[in-house]
Amino acid sequence: MVPRPWSIQSQIVGVVLILSTAVGVWVSRDDIAKAFANFTGPGAGKAALDKRKTGRDRPVPVIVKRVERMRNDETIAAIGTARARRSIMLFAKSDGEIVSLPFKPGERVAQGQVLLELDSAKAKLAVGIAGKTVEEMEQKLGRSQYLKKRRVGSGASVEDARIILDRARLEVMQAQEQLRDMKLVAPFDGYVGIAKVDVGERVTRSTEIVSLDDRSELFVEFEMPEQFIGLVKVSDRVSAATPSYAKRKFIGRIGYIDSRVNPTSRTVMVRAVIPNGDDLLRPGMSFAIEVNIRGEEFGVVPELALQWRSGGSFVWIVENETVRQVPVRLVRRRNAIVFIEGEVSAGELVVIEGVQRLRPGKRVRFEAPRQDSLSGRPDTGRPEAVDAPKSSLRTKSEQKG
Repeated sequence: MVPRPWSIQSQIVGVVLILSTAVGVWVSRDDIAKAFANFTGPGAGKAALDKRKTGRDRPVPVIVKRVERMRNDETIAAIGTARARRSIMLFAKSDGEIVSLPFKPGERVAQGQVLLELDSAKAKLAVGIAGKTVEEMEQKLGRSQYLKKRRVGSGASVEDARIILDRARLEVMQAQEQLRDMKLVAPFDGYVGIAKVDVGERVTRSTEIVSLDDRSELFVEFEMPEQFIGLVKVSDRVSAATPSYAKRKFIGRIGYIDSRVNPTSRTVMVRAVIPNGDDLLRPGMSFAIEVNIRGEEFGVVPELALQWRSGGSFVWIVENETVRQVPVRLVRRRNAIVFIEGEVSAGELVVIEGVQRLRPGKRVRFEAPRQDSLSGRPDTGRPEAVDAPKSSLRTKSEQKG
């Protein structure tokens, strides 16, 4: 005989009876425990209640670290190409044929030293002719003045002779200037490059002759984020490295800071000046520039210690084997540590693991750290200032927060 299925009403009544029974048992659990204790023996029920209460107050095992104080130092890093303090390409001042190049490539030359001579025969003749013209005009002026004194000549003839003489003297100066243009001299002390011409070659005023560099100092220009304008000033120290001398650092200074910020990139152009007294460096070399900026001191904890809630961030501080919640502001993340600002002091213990079961006033259990300094130094139990490791920024600094 097949049993008839329950009706919907019967099923609902059954479910309600089961739920009512369960609720009644839950509400009367303490009475049941006492009855069971009386049945099993005196004191058993109280032990069960104490055990349940003790379980709720049992200390939570956690891992802790000490809060440290570090400077939030910044490092601006950029790549740039060096150029000489002064660098020019020399051109001939006149057209002509080269008769002498009295220098060697790479040689250091002094200001005023002759670097090129052109054929000056015609220029010398022009100077001689202009000189003879001056002599002739001086004699003519003298005769005009003599005749005027004898009341034979007029004052107009004397004035005409003086004007002609002045013109002749100017022609002498012009001829002498053209003769000087037959030579090319160094405008400042520096090093010459490889000549682009040879003796016997005919050149014009547009012909490149040789380069001249004053490389006593090198300039390296790079872009700096505008947020550092107030932290960097002229004469601040910079360090520079180049692949040509991979194991050596060159120390320089900030020479100039541009007067305008680029509105597109939000950067400002900065010029680093690198002394080159040993003459090891050359214009055109690539340099990695670093500018270290000293920052303010902040509390530093492992990144795991920072917790978040709707109102912001906080950390758990251990005090008298209990924890308290301390609101903090995240300043910066760096290398698995965070810089924070809030009511935390160096040397305090902060929870980094086991935070899931914590609440204000909760008892905790932990082992005192022996070597927990974020810098790897042994923990002495006393607050200690530690230099922050350098960050590597490429033109744009890591944003706070």
